[in-house]
Amino acid sequence: MRNRYQFAVFLDADGQHDPVSISTLLAPCLSGSADLVIGSRFLESRSYRPTILRRTAMRLLAFITRALTGLPLTDPTSGYLALNRKAMKKIASPYFPADYPDANNLIWLHRSGIAILEAPALMHASPPRRSMHPGSKVFYYFFSIFISILVIFLRKK
Repeated sequence: MRNRYQFAVFLDADGQHDPVSISTLLAPCLSGSADLVIGSRFLESRSYRPTILRRTAMRLLAFITRALTGLPLTDPTSGYLALNRKAMKKIASPYFPADYPDANNLIWLHRSGIAILEAPALMHASPPRRSMHPGSKVFYYFFSIFISILVIFLRKK
């Protein structure tokens, strides 16, 4: 925050997010129509094909996020984001639940008054690597997300 940047873009460092989509993600922030823009791998391109388990988990989190925010989001687990200074201040706050930056964070940001949109983003299949949530850790991941969502709704806005 000390450099006073007006906009930022986050991309996961796994080679999955194509930088060609940066201008598409930044456009709503630049126009003032959104504080945070999620790069969705599902809006236009059908080149990204997750495994059945991953696709099921992504759809479940998208359903929960839509149900709790009313936002028509398709990809709440995307690590490809553009945000303005207002959203950066929220993320830099001590209340930002940083364990797993997924649906819980989007719900919290939405409840905090951050305008969120999605934009299509080109994404490639992840290179072969060890999973971020291997084996039983996927259950811990989902448990953490659900507990975090519960805490968000118990906390005052």
